[in-house]
Amino acid sequence: MARPRRMLVLECIPQNQGKDEGLVLYHFLRMRMPRSVDYFVLKGKKDLIRLLERKGQDYSMVHFSSHGRKEGYFSLAKGFLTPAEFPEGCFRGAEVTFSSCEVGRSGFMDELHARTGMRMAVAPMNDVVFIDAAMFYIHYYYFRCHKRYSALNSFNRTDGRLRDKMKGGFRFFEWR
Repeated sequence: MARPRRMLVLECIPQNQGKDEGLVLYHFLRMRMPRSVDYFVLKGKKDLIRLLERKGQDYSMVHFSSHGRKEGYFSLAKGFLTPAEFPEGCFRGAEVTFSSCEVGRSGFMDELHARTGMRMAVAPMNDVVFIDAAMFYIHYYYFRCHKRYSALNSFNRTDGRLRDKMKGGFRFFEWR
């Protein structure tokens, strides 16, 4: 069964850091898809796991705004998560994007795919500045959700225009 065309934006960066990249994306996406985008601010691992167990299958697209590390995990306001800690199958067939530094490295995405069943992903290979991540994904989601281009086409257009203007080295992943 195909997932409904809905998007989930998850803000995992501590609010006291003032980097509400997820909130920026949420407001941008709501202009085009007012009833199809949900936004949650998450503090810890339990909150995220509980949300994904209950609602993960309701979304065809999921965006994580968080910190990441090349060692193979991403951070929440309290704690961090490795791919093995995600609920099994929670992203089956979904498109998952990260603005988390370095999570495109060290096999994190392949491990996450094996655990969650996600179909495709976009993630930075290196450190990424908050505003660069916001601009990259606004551009990407403009093509993906407004123009309705494929994920790969949206990524290629975005990466081609912004690659030399920002840090991060975003990478597209797709599994068959």
